[in-house]
Amino acid sequence: MHQYFGFGLKIESELEFPELLESTFVQADVTISVGDLSQRKTATIEQKDDEFFFSVKEVACYLAVQGKQLIIDSEKGGADPRSIRLYALATVMAAILLQRQTIPFHASAISVDNKLILISGESGAGKSTALTGLILRGYKVFSDDVVVLNRTEPDGVSAFASYPMIKLWHDSITAIDHPQFSDCSFRIRHDLDKYGFFFHDTFVKQARPISSLIIIKKGEQPTCTMRKLEGTEAFAEAYRQLYRPSLIRGKEQNTICFRTISALANTARIVEVTRPAVCPPEQLVSFIEQELLQPTACLV
Repeated sequence: MHQYFGFGLKIESELEFPELLESTFVQADVTISVGDLSQRKTATIEQKDDEFFFSVKEVACYLAVQGKQLIIDSEKGGADPRSIRLYALATVMAAILLQRQTIPFHASAISVDNKLILISGESGAGKSTALTGLILRGYKVFSDDVVVLNRTEPDGVSAFASYPMIKLWHDSITAIDHPQFSDCSFRIRHDLDKYGFFFHDTFVKQARPISSLIIIKKGEQPTCTMRKLEGTEAFAEAYRQLYRPSLIRGKEQNTICFRTISALANTARIVEVTRPAVCPPEQLVSFIEQELLQPTACLV
């Protein structure tokens, strides 16, 4: 059995997951095993009580139980292993986290003075590109694409990183044009022009408090602009960044999501950054650093 750490969890798995951080422990939080789910192959997604069944044609079927167990059944035994792992670490892990009463949140993150700056936005908005640009300027990467939110006493919110890999589309790699992100040897999936870049050696296992959330959007104006969000607007925009919100079910999960996002909106600085539709990475990164990350940066 392989032992890993990711998403704030100790994970024991029959399958190899090079995307995760290798670890050692006595008791696992989540176990991943290979099994036969042929009797369940009647639906694409099925949720009930503490079970989540997910079937991906020509890839695998997945069954998550009580946030503690994941069974994977590879269709025909010939599916691309990276595709199998990709779905396990995305949609299926989101279901597991929700079963465990924690919140998957769609954001990249850097660490500044041991506090987190989350960078969020719709797919294609530029959050991973902004993350890599900030890394090249010396900022410490915490997580790419997903963090796991937890409420902390008395009213704050902290987050665990997902796993130590940054995922970039090839056109983003071309736009960044830097040797640190030039090795395209780890393709995320055989049919995707998207590549992984690892940071196992600097991966942080501890949760850290969140100080800011930057939400990137595309606009029609020629330059980057920003505005601070407050009150119900801050809550609504933060709530839209939940990862796989369609998986949230039941009164308890909905209540936890509501309370966690409320705490985030009340304690973190939430800023909307609107960038031009065509925006060189350097332009967006320079704006974020100058206006939001420098010691003298402030919002009124």
